[in-house]
Amino acid sequence: MKIHPFLLPRLLIASVLLCCSVGAVQCVAAAKGENGAVDRILEAAQTALEERHDPDRYRFATDPRWIPRSLASEPASSVREVSLEGSVGRYTSFSVEYSSGGRNRTADIQLKVTMEKKLPVTSERVTSGTVISDDHLEYRWVEIGRWRGQLVSEADELPGKTLRRTLAMGEPVRRADITTEYLVEAGESVTLVFINSGTRIDLSATARQSGALNEDIRLYSEETRRTYLGTVSGNGEVIWKRTL
Repeated sequence: MKIHPFLLPRLLIASVLLCCSVGAVQCVAAAKGENGAVDRILEAAQTALEERHDPDRYRFATDPRWIPRSLASEPASSVREVSLEGSVGRYTSFSVEYSSGGRNRTADIQLKVTMEKKLPVTSERVTSGTVISDDHLEYRWVEIGRWRGQLVSEADELPGKTLRRTLAMGEPVRRADITTEYLVEAGESVTLVFINSGTRIDLSATARQSGALNEDIRLYSEETRRTYLGTVSGNGEVIWKRTL
């Protein structure tokens, strides 16, 4: 195939850029497999992470994301210390002290960190509305970054709680997945409190819904023959919000 002379310089430039790009990737890969600097950095980073977290509850896997070429090409023996900088996230910063050419140097690097925590998960599929028992739970390693919301850390917090949604086997439990303790039960008689300009009026009403603290529920009063919406404020007490 003939190539137009006009295209030759552009193809040459593109080839050079591609080689440089590939060379940069190979630099880190070669150091990891042959020179050992990257391997040594990963080992030291693992130690730094474990020193800050309980190894019985947390474990980590690390991979290079960005390491300067000058450091990646050094032998393992040049790496003196690796320090964790800031908090642990998907991409975590570290500081590396190393020697090169008879001089002590410092470089900032970034590693991809996968963090797992030992958490209570469901030992089987558990459907919405189920009251959780010890038999529903077991501990497993869970990759934290895969889950949104606050995860329950201790299994003893869960027995007696009711699931708001169905959980698959092996799924961790978020706090949003469980009901909190009800202060008002549906069908019970409660005190509906009206507060206006500092004046308080109490009215007896029947809760049409169960509710936890600060949750809104519907109530009905036989005395007024009206339905109300109120906010649960305490055990058996609801603050009037509006009349329905």
